[in-house]
Parts: sequence; C-alpha cells; structure tokens
Amino acid sequence: MDLNKREVCRAGRPLKLFPTGGKLLEALLREAPAAISRQKLEATIWGDSLPDSSALKVDVHLIRKAIDIGFLFPMVQTVPGYGFALRDSDDQT
Repeated sequence: MDLNKREVCRAGRPLKLFPTGGKLLEALLREAPAAISRQKLEATIWGDSLPDSSALKVDVHLIRKAIDIGFLFPMVQTVPGYGFALRDSDDQT
C-alpha cells in the first residue's frame, strides 16, 4: 500500500478500495502481522462517530473481496473474540 498515492497492490495486481476500506487496510497493515481489536479498528476508522453495529463487518467483507479473491491464501483473517489480522502465508502468529 502506497499511502501517499493511496494505491494498493497484491502480487503486483492493483486493487480498488473504497475510502473506508483504505483506512481499514492501513490500520491492519500498521499492526500486521499482529491482530487489531474491533474496538481499535472502529476508533481508527470512524473516531467518535461510530456507525451502526454491522458497519465493520460489512467493510471487512468488502476488504476480503478486494484483497483475497483470486488468491490461494486469505490475508485478512478473523481472530475470534478479538478482531482481525493481516497476514501473509509465512506468518505463524
């Protein structure tokens, strides 16, 4: 992810993200390969103006659709009871 140009690629393939998706991916990348809590993601993306309770779920679904479709290994991973992580196939954490 090139933060200055707001461009995202995986394996050299450019990916299209919606604005909230860019913020979500940036937060995941900053913590990777460690997990980030749902609460921290929500605060990072929306600050004090939290949307309805399903917004994060929907946005994570859209990120997965943009980043993981067409690849063998899903990078966006759910950490049950905590949040999400962005990991490549070599990360064991």
